[in-house]
Amino acid sequence: MVSTKIEVSHNKLARIEDLDELARILFPGNQYQLSRRVLETVRAKMRRLGLIDHVSRFNQKYGYREGWVFSNKFSIALTRLADLTTKLREQRHPSQERKDRDSFGYL
Repeated sequence: MVSTKIEVSHNKLARIEDLDELARILFPGNQYQLSRRVLETVRAKMRRLGLIDHVSRFNQKYGYREGWVFSNKFSIALTRLADLTTKLREQRHPSQERKDRDSFGYL
């Protein structure tokens, strides 16, 4: 039986080079069993959320190839999220971190 568990780590994310590889991570064991309708629905939702943009075949920047790319808004949002987590981690006092661990039952 093929596992459908989504396993994401920083190492896997660092090696992603295109949308197909991302799809393999998000839909393990089900890459080619998704119907065309499901793919179109997901693509439409991702476009409405601002995660992806459509590239025209008339666009020289992408070698006149039609398709989908991650939007600039998406990458900017991820960068801001990473900066925010770094900022919050630096602001937190060590005693507060200990209290957080204790409240969640960590040692």
